[in-house]
Amino acid sequence: MRWWIGLALLAGACENDFSIYDPGLATGVSNPPQLETPVRHDKIVQVTTPKVDIMWIIDDSCSMAEEQAKLTRNFPVFIQFFLDSGLDWHIGVVSTDTSASNKNGKLQGAAGYRYLTPDTPDPVALFSSMATLGTGGYWEEMGRRAAYRALTDPLKSGYNAGFYRDEASLHLVIISDEEDASASTPTRNEFINFLNTIKEDPELVTFSSIVGPVGGCPTAVAGAEYLAVTAAVGGVTESICANDWAPVLEELGLQAAGLRREYFLSELPVPGTIELWVKDKSYVYSGVDLGLVEQPGDFEELCPTTTCFGFTYDSTRNSITMQDYVPSPLAEINIRYELLSGYQPGEGETPVWQEALGE
Repeated sequence: MRWWIGLALLAGACENDFSIYDPGLATGVSNPPQLETPVRHDKIVQVTTPKVDIMWIIDDSCSMAEEQAKLTRNFPVFIQFFLDSGLDWHIGVVSTDTSASNKNGKLQGAAGYRYLTPDTPDPVALFSSMATLGTGGYWEEMGRRAAYRALTDPLKSGYNAGFYRDEASLHLVIISDEEDASASTPTRNEFINFLNTIKEDPELVTFSSIVGPVGGCPTAVAGAEYLAVTAAVGGVTESICANDWAPVLEELGLQAAGLRREYFLSELPVPGTIELWVKDKSYVYSGVDLGLVEQPGDFEELCPTTTCFGFTYDSTRNSITMQDYVPSPLAEINIRYELLSGYQPGEGETPVWQEALGE
């Protein structure tokens, strides 16, 4: 009997010392405070470089008549971002022919103008004259060499004087259906280094290529040398065989003007809660989330005036993109959205949307 009493006393001692039962916690806390859903308000200013220099390097060999026509036909799509923008822009043209003394990196002017500025009369017509170089250029196209010579002395401070400005952003666009034959004057790496160091801020320089894609296309060989420069320096690429050049000319215009219509959110939003409005000059434009528009006719009801626009949210990039609207320089973009604290990363953690991408 004594052994049974001993076990009872031991069990009682264990319960007294180590019991996990707490009557106070078991009943819970009465009337817990209601947690509010946190809200984020991102403000972004459409900032652009006030001065912009743009050089088009155009192949004028025997096979380029159609491509020059495509460029001049779609040029209004490009220049719309500069006309009446308040930007101080220069637009010039050089040929890929570096053998002819009247070319060889020299700006190809028209009507007495060597390059276009905001004060140039009828810039669309003048650019058409400048860019229609014809098809009598040298058969070995040397776009890299032509651009380098155009931007260095003696041409920089001589024949081309005034076009290039140290304080302006610089954007080069090559249009060619052949591979670059510049060889070692300069080499590809020398040219890349030249573009990456010509400004204190390398982000102010781009090199875009409308050339034959990798593997070529029906009317062009691959412009691998040009594409390599674009990959190293930054810029836009497009196949010269594309039927419609309007999209790439629009993208080039946006890039050169420093304007954006895609904006990244600082936090992860609750889907469907994004509110977007833009203070642009003397107007306020309201955004409509196209992801919430169920029927095509619903958009017109939600956006009945010219002061609203549609936008889409990309969960992969955690960004919004405006449709058919580009805010003006210095416009204020406001993005307001709800977020749940559980969706956001803690210190040292990776955001859920990045984990999904494997980043």
